[in-house]
Amino acid sequence: MAIRILRRYVLRELLAVFAYCATGFILIHLVFDLFSSLPRILNNQPHWQQVARYYLSYVAPALELLIPAALMLATLYTLWQLSRHHELVAMRASGINLWTISGVFIKVGLVISLMMVLARETVIPPAALWAHQFKNRGFTEEPEETTEPLSYANSMVNRQWLIDAFSPHQPGQLRDVKVTQERHDGTRQTVISAPLAEWLDGAWWFYRPTIRHFNEQDAPLGGKQTEAPIDTILEIPYLTETPDDLLAEKRPWELLSASMMAHYLQSHQHLSAATLAERTTDFHARLAMPWTSLIVLFFAIPLGAQTGRQSILSGIIVALACFFGFYALFQVGIFMGKSQLVQPWIGAWLSNVVFLTIGAGMALHTR
Repeated sequence: MAIRILRRYVLRELLAVFAYCATGFILIHLVFDLFSSLPRILNNQPHWQQVARYYLSYVAPALELLIPAALMLATLYTLWQLSRHHELVAMRASGINLWTISGVFIKVGLVISLMMVLARETVIPPAALWAHQFKNRGFTEEPEETTEPLSYANSMVNRQWLIDAFSPHQPGQLRDVKVTQERHDGTRQTVISAPLAEWLDGAWWFYRPTIRHFNEQDAPLGGKQTEAPIDTILEIPYLTETPDDLLAEKRPWELLSASMMAHYLQSHQHLSAATLAERTTDFHARLAMPWTSLIVLFFAIPLGAQTGRQSILSGIIVALACFFGFYALFQVGIFMGKSQLVQPWIGAWLSNVVFLTIGAGMALHTR
């Protein structure tokens, strides 16, 4: 019972400081953008709701950097306060070791990391895309929906899509679409064309489709051609491409989620070695970054526990050095992965593994 009360007390202290630190870092990040964006915002006078949405969307991708920094400083300060007021000494005298209390920090870091993984797959990519487009339009109203041609090739299954009217806002509704299924030698096997195709219940449905079959010499088989009646709606279950796969062709690569990146890499096996290395490294980096909030705790906890009789400034300096060293090594790993000096996954996960090892070593030597 006493340990539970103690953990709640530590958690309350940690979350309070974390909230202050996170809010401060987010405000600083927003102020930097205001210097460049405020004149255009005042000139075009968008609705305040759009401005609020822009800054919420703008800050979302930066949370991967701001949240770990805030958690690290909150952990340092909380442990420094506990040590400074001799609360850590009292805990140890009662038979409660440091790592019983540290479990509170580790759980918070784990929860935040899992939340970042989820946000990176759901909320952050569309938010960042909207902010990017809104700023590029000069903070003006979104134009009327327009369509544009799209060509998509899935080299994994030898299938090509040609779409005359594709809307990024409605990727599950295609107009004037033609899908060509090829054999391994490049000859056509089947061509399906339709004025409209929709993604419904996890499958593509073609309206008034025309289906043509071809022999191994790439010549049409007249007896195998099917032109559907005007009211025909046909499900094509073997078309495994999803609207997200098509959308990935239009979105900037850095604004895709990890799952969209994975699907893109699976369906684009014809990429050059250099491009494949770059994009595979980015994919693994997207998987590795959300775990920063957990990793920074392994060197923040030992440093925070050791600064009770010293100025907290010394612990902050060392922690910041470790923090910036982590991101410096991360950039080095990304460069090595994209330059094909190491495997992409090694480059992307290098800083995580190195600093997790360093932090675990520091933690084991902490009394």
